[in-house]
Amino acid sequence: HRRAELAQYALMAKAFGAVAATTALVLLGVAAYVATDTEVNGAPPPAGAAAPQRGPVASAAADPRASSPPPVAGISSSERPYELDELLRQSKLGEGWLTAHGFSSGRALQGLHALLDARTNLPGEPRLRLGVHPSGGAEGENTVAPPRLASGERYVLATLASPPPTGEDSVLIRWRRISDDTVMELSAQALPPVGESLHLWMHTTQDWAPGRYRLEVIGANARLAPLAAADFEIVAPDAEVTPFAYPVQVAPQR
Repeated sequence: HRRAELAQYALMAKAFGAVAATTALVLLGVAAYVATDTEVNGAPPPAGAAAPQRGPVASAAADPRASSPPPVAGISSSERPYELDELLRQSKLGEGWLTAHGFSSGRALQGLHALLDARTNLPGEPRLRLGVHPSGGAEGENTVAPPRLASGERYVLATLASPPPTGEDSVLIRWRRISDDTVMELSAQALPPVGESLHLWMHTTQDWAPGRYRLEVIGANARLAPLAAADFEIVAPDAEVTPFAYPVQVAPQR
């Protein structure tokens, strides 16, 4: 009888241990769920708060359309001629001047843009000749050959005695070095009053590169007609230059 009681107690203890083990596993599962939920969604919501919604969370940063600004009304960059932007960057012509003289679009803009290439020649030869001379000097007697100027000149000047009437308020000016196909400047110059000369100049703080140069005066309209031009040469140091006449500075008498 005593052995039967002991066997019964053993069975009861075994059953109790199984129940305890199952309860412990359940408690561990609940704790793991709470910990995982806290790690994903933050601290557990306070009592009475709405339960967090499950599923994907919409993010404005994840959608590039949400962070992009709305399109700006007006002309888009794709509609703006690239020739206009290149002229504004590579010349001394302003957008207002280009628009006022009909060079904002179309074939006129394309023709003017082509002048940024030093290899682009004007249609025909101009009838007028510019007189090129160094600062302080005037042209010498020999005006047949292009004048030869020293590379150390800081100013190269040109004079057009009688600008032709064009009906415009200004003309286009292009300085280019023919030796290496370089456009030095493309700009606009206001025309002087009728009867006065047109004076042009180019200044540099460094020595001019030896080579052949060409200065052109061009009509400021879609025809881009050549009005006047001059060729000159910059020679190496110690090379012979064209003699120019300089005014004699008379010392004041005491």
